[in-house]
This record gives sequence, C-alpha cells and structure tokens, in this order.
Amino acid sequence: MKPTPRHTPGAVIFDLDGTLVDSEPFWAAGFSTGLASILRERGYGEHRIDKSDMARFRGGRVPDTVAEIVDWRGLGQTLRGPELDVVVAEVIASVTRAFAADPTPIADAVDTARQLAQSGVRMAVASSSAAPFIDAALAAIGLEHAFPVRVSAVGLPHGKPDPLVYQLALDRLQVPGRLAVAIEDSPVGVAAAVNAGMQCVWFAPEVTARRAGSGSPTLCRCCGTTAATGCAIA
Repeated sequence: MKPTPRHTPGAVIFDLDGTLVDSEPFWAAGFSTGLASILRERGYGEHRIDKSDMARFRGGRVPDTVAEIVDWRGLGQTLRGPELDVVVAEVIASVTRAFAADPTPIADAVDTARQLAQSGVRMAVASSSAAPFIDAALAAIGLEHAFPVRVSAVGLPHGKPDPLVYQLALDRLQVPGRLAVAIEDSPVGVAAAVNAGMQCVWFAPEVTARRAGSGSPTLCRCCGTTAATGCAIA
C-alpha cells in the first residue's frame, strides 16, 4: 500500500542489515569461519569461532566486532594497528562477495522502499556496515537508485547507538529529524535514531508474525512496513 500524502514523512532512513537485507547469516559466517580462515592463513594459528557466538555482536560495526573477537581469542596484543585493518578489510571483502553472489532481500522492507521512492519520498541508508558492502548490497537487490544518500558508521568516532550516522544522513538529505522516520531492526539502531530526534519504526517481522498468530507479518497500514511497535509515520 502506497503512503498517502497525509502520512508521507519528509524523509525515510533505512538501516541495512536485518532491515533491507537478511545479511546476518553472511556476517555470522564472516566473523566465524571466515575470520578463522583469515587468521590461519596469516599465521595466527587455529581458532574455533562458532556462528552461535556472533549474536552478541549484532548491530555493531565490522572493525569493532573483529577487534572484539580478536581480543576474545587472545590475539589483541599481537594483532592490531595496520595488520588488524587488513584483516578487517578481508572480512568485509569476503562477506561482500558472498552476499553479492547470493543476495537475500527482505521482501516487505524492499517493497516499502520501492513504494516510497516511487512516491518521491527522500530516502537514505544509515548503516553500521562498511561502505563497500552497502553499495554492493543495494546493487544486488536492485535498490541502488532508490538511495542516493548512504552513510556508513565505519570510520565515525562512535557507532550506533550514537546518533551521528543518522545526523549525517539527515544533513545530506537536508531534512530535520522531527520530519524524518527511521526503519531499524536492532535496539542500538532504534536508540541511534531516537537520539537523532527521529521517529522510528522497529522492524521486527518475526515478532509481528508471532503476535498475529500467522506465518506472515502484518504490514503497517501507512507505509507497508512490518513493525512490532506500530508505525511512527501515522
């Protein structure tokens, strides 16, 4: 359902991972088996890193996550600085290649983004992922033209829940936070959007589906977005 003028915000800013694309399995593999392989190839020994351990890092930036895992594996004192930056770049490149080869868009959010773009709503992506992954993921799901503004939290002083990644997106869109809506899937992302003065739709299709007692999520009556907390655009 297309948004009506009464409900159309000044801008909509989407998170990427877990919102527009189901990339969490790719990152879990990149941070576990992928990182373990990179460490082995670079002479840092064998490290068993299970995907099940990755839930604690959801919503974090890649450099922060890799550094935390390296510390966890006892390599923090030997693997740092430029060498750690190389490992981070290799993880990003590996995950980007894997996702581009087998992209997994999240249909409800992608459909909503297309409808909003067709309605002329200004849009941006504000993500904790690195810029190369953001660009490749949007191209892979056919939304590269829908999001002319893309901001990565990688390289910023702080990641989400710090609001800076959203503030930069708002600045580039030239829209005040009170007139914009964020669509997020993680608690740290929701906090970042709220801290930037925005309204936020918490995108949680699995929660909504359970509450509705059906196998498919209930769409927001305003913007078509699935949200556990209800639509903030209305």
